[in-house]
Amino acid sequence: MMRVKGCSMVNANIHEGDILVIDKSFKPAEGLPVVTPTGFILKIMLFIFAYTLNQIIE
Repeated sequence: MMRVKGCSMVNANIHEGDILVIDKSFKPAEGLPVVTPTGFILKIMLFIFAYTLNQIIE
């Protein structure tokens, strides 16, 4: 579990002070929040899969 600090995910209905339950058994899905480690900080971001031009051509 982790407690949210900040307000950058308000549009995803995640607010400062919320407690998130993290379940690593779920696979990331397009447009859904994911928890990413950045140094000693865990960040919550929306998952967006980006294709490179090489992936599209192959």
